[in-house]
Amino acid sequence: MSSMSSAVAAEELPLRASRVSALWGFCRRNPLGTLGALVVIVMMIMAAGAEYLSSYDPTANDFGAMLGPPDMQHWLGTDQFGRDLFARIIHGARTALQVGFVSAFVGATLGLILGVASAYFGGWFDLVFQRIMDVMMAFPLIILALAVVAIFGTGAVNVIIAITIPVIPRCARVVRSSALAIRQMPYIDAARAGAFSHWRIIVRHMVPNVMAPYLIVLTATVGQAILTEASLSYLGLGVQEPVPAWGLMLRGGAQEYAESAHAACVALSARQIQRRAAKSVSGIRLSRPTLEMPAERQPKGPVEEADRVRRRAYPMSHIARRAAPCPVGFLNRRRPHRV
Repeated sequence: MSSMSSAVAAEELPLRASRVSALWGFCRRNPLGTLGALVVIVMMIMAAGAEYLSSYDPTANDFGAMLGPPDMQHWLGTDQFGRDLFARIIHGARTALQVGFVSAFVGATLGLILGVASAYFGGWFDLVFQRIMDVMMAFPLIILALAVVAIFGTGAVNVIIAITIPVIPRCARVVRSSALAIRQMPYIDAARAGAFSHWRIIVRHMVPNVMAPYLIVLTATVGQAILTEASLSYLGLGVQEPVPAWGLMLRGGAQEYAESAHAACVALSARQIQRRAAKSVSGIRLSRPTLEMPAERQPKGPVEEADRVRRRAYPMSHIARRAAPCPVGFLNRRRPHRV
């Protein structure tokens, strides 16, 4: 029994090593995307362990330390009610992540299903659905979110609904463009000939093949959803006090911060820029496939290495060497050599 377990462990060891090496190779080929993902992971860890990173209650008032400067007790100072800014920032990350991820995931998923269904059925359904999407995309995200909040009211749940609705047409339009090409594939015709249901064809055969644009839209929308939540909270239409939120922190004492607590302005602005940049960088790196070969597949000889360097310096040189056919057919005929 022990010999069998040791043999299984010996077989799993190279598999784990290969996975680690593949992950390390991906990080080396995509340093910018890795940096963005690392920032997002650190922010998620800070939001999850907010109680352990700060001993202050983000909702407790201390009127004896209002608008205090940064010191050893309050690392980023205090606000106009004496509340610790560092504690409110890391607890506000929970609100931002909850609203951003939930609204982006729900909106992108609904857009994925509706976009694939629109491309699959076509006809009048596709025509009517796309016109509705055109009407919704005619309004900016923040304007449409303001309209939804004005109808449903404020609160975290209503803010999620308000941000989810504008995300649906943006993801549906991108996914539909990819699903139109997949609908013409032979395996879709074979599934129809096999009398499979429309739901099974859409979910089992079409949705998995449009996951790449879906993931790109999802990652790009999370940062936009976080900024929209902060904007709604700043306008007083998002989450309400005493819930810690970044938009509420700016709305509550923007003028006092600018006049008396400069560190608070810098900390809040840097936090928003850092989160937005990290989400955008991660989405951009997902949308740009790497063109560099893995290290184990690169040529090792001196001739191959020189050719690879030349191709990187002059990308079109190896293509220009090939004799491209002339668009005029009779000019491609071989002519006899004249002496």
